Amino acid sequence: MEEVIGLKLELALSKNPTSLLCLPVWKSTPKFVRDAMFKAALGIAGTKKGAMRILGMNARVFNNYLSKLDILAYYKERGDDSN
Repeated sequence: MEEVIGLKLELALSKNPTSLLCLPVWKSTPKFVRDAMFKAALGIAGTKKGAMRILGMNARVFNNYLSKLDILAYYKERGDDSN
């Protein structure tokens, strides 16, 4: 998983190395990873229940995080309206 995150970061910075200059990347890393895992679990499972199983979350924690993360906007931005 570390390699994938490293590659994504390298790709993001290869075109514009100053794009993350003013962001607190080190402090925000856990949030980036949680968001990525959450979105990946939803994409893989295709259902909330399946994503909860993958992540080992109960419904309350899952729905709380889902409300904080604007997941519908993420999928619309990607052009995938299936989720």
